[in-house]
Amino acid sequence: REAFYPCYGMAEATLIVTGGFVPQQPVVKKFDKRALAKNRALPPQSGQQTLQLVGCGKSLPDQSVRIVDPESRTEKAEGEIGEIWASGPSIAHGYWQQPEETENAFNAYLADSETGPFLRTGDLGFLLDGELFVTGRIKDLIIIRGTNHYPQDIERTVEGVHPSLQGVGGAAVSIDVNDDEQLVIIHEIQRSYRDLN
Repeated sequence: REAFYPCYGMAEATLIVTGGFVPQQPVVKKFDKRALAKNRALPPQSGQQTLQLVGCGKSLPDQSVRIVDPESRTEKAEGEIGEIWASGPSIAHGYWQQPEETENAFNAYLADSETGPFLRTGDLGFLLDGELFVTGRIKDLIIIRGTNHYPQDIERTVEGVHPSLQGVGGAAVSIDVNDDEQLVIIHEIQRSYRDLN
């Protein structure tokens, strides 16, 4: 276990933005589940449901991580959930031959201080004592056991499983069951199949 430690990164950031130190144990903390749903990281009170999160380390040297309100583009306070923004020399300058997507993702500036540019990661999280905790995604994405799934891909696949399923009549969503994300498919059955046993 000494060879592995939690970190956070992506291809746009040369794979790593934050990381822990190999000799140290990962930071694991419990939070109030209801407060997290309201975009606040608070310690659990007795009798309340908790969610355990593993920290992804602190920002690497020469890199900066900010938690930002994606609408107002203002920085959030410690322990408040927002979009993860990153800057530094290892951040790419854009997507190959995609100027519009490059502008949206790589040229973000804080509205109040005009600090930037930052990479808008599309991930949600918060900082606590400099430690980054990732809580989800802004984009329409379902993450099951560490694998990303786009709901529209699942819905399209389900439509072709059986002729009784109504075309464009389903939805793929995720729910938490015992602190584990589970996939749920809701799909309309064609009228001609509804009365069959």
